[in-house]
Amino acid sequence: MSKRVRINHHIVAVLAPDGTPLNPTHPAKARILLKRGRAKVERRYPIFTIRLTYWPEHLEVQPTQLRLDDGETMGFAVVQLNPTSERVVCAGEVITSGREVSDRLVDRARLRQTRKKRTRHKRGEKGSPKPEQERGEGWYPPSIGLDVYQKLRVARFLCRLFPIQEIIVETVSVDIRKLLEPEVSGKGYQEPRTIRARLRWAFPEECAVCGTKLTSENSVTHHVTKRSRGGARNFTNEIPLCRKCHCTVGDSELCLDRREYRDTRAFGRLQHGRELLLSALSELAPVRETKGIATARARQALWLPKTHIYDAIACGANPDHPLPVTLPAVVWEVHNPTRRTRKLFDENFGVTKYRREAERQPGVDRERMRVDDHNHEHNVRNRSYRLTCATDTIAA
Repeated sequence: MSKRVRINHHIVAVLAPDGTPLNPTHPAKARILLKRGRAKVERRYPIFTIRLTYWPEHLEVQPTQLRLDDGETMGFAVVQLNPTSERVVCAGEVITSGREVSDRLVDRARLRQTRKKRTRHKRGEKGSPKPEQERGEGWYPPSIGLDVYQKLRVARFLCRLFPIQEIIVETVSVDIRKLLEPEVSGKGYQEPRTIRARLRWAFPEECAVCGTKLTSENSVTHHVTKRSRGGARNFTNEIPLCRKCHCTVGDSELCLDRREYRDTRAFGRLQHGRELLLSALSELAPVRETKGIATARARQALWLPKTHIYDAIACGANPDHPLPVTLPAVVWEVHNPTRRTRKLFDENFGVTKYRREAERQPGVDRERMRVDDHNHEHNVRNRSYRLTCATDTIAA
């Protein structure tokens, strides 16, 4: 740590008799107030909070800011502004789960589509399609809305405990096309991005394995990084293969440098839900945006390492002449685990059939009756669940 950074003690949040947040205090002062009966315990976890039973004569509230480093892992910091220094009252990071929910929704849609294909009699009357959800103005995907809700929940909790007068957000603004293709410029942005689109626009392509010239009929797109793992859907992550080579390669990994194929899914998700987050935060306090380049300069001037929490602390500081910062002794880490209320099975055709046959047999070996929902070959080898000794015993 440099001379610009110091470590402070634990803090206790203070509320007025009507619930209005006041300046936090030292734990020793909080113990004195509780012992004299001038305060009562309001909350013990995660931040110890007391509520005063009287109104102070001189009530002055220091200007306080809530600084957020937006991202899939969002850093937050509550900073008190002093004339000569800045004091970080509370800091931590929020780990969102919207990306995991998005992947699970994609898997569920794929499994449902496979189930419909092998079902003979479809539900519903013929010719009456299922009504789609209306997607008007202001509609956001469920996963992005979940990310914003999880971030907003922490911001609301902090606004109830501390007198926050301003919210500073470091927003993400990235040119994804420029990030994937540094040489693109001008009319290059109008060129199609996918291999299939390039073929339709008469771009000559060859198979990456055998060198056969491809057309729109015999071409197959192979993703180096799978879409389920965050791979981009553009020609920087796609390899053109013919149908014969694609059947041979399958899901195996090719001998390529995966560091050249960047994951841009996080940037797209953050930029998609940026307006929703800013509009929701503006209802709590005035919001001011800042850029990452100013945050990096302020963080380097304070000699702080590169983390989400330190980025949140430095996002509101003066990049040229930052004030000395007093860091908190404890930081929080907020997790948002997703609830698994449904079980998704793979495309296994014989699981239900095998189980019904096993239940109807009089003598069944419980070990062989085990059915693996993800291993079809194991189920084929163990079709017969009867034991010879059990059958002879029953017959006798």
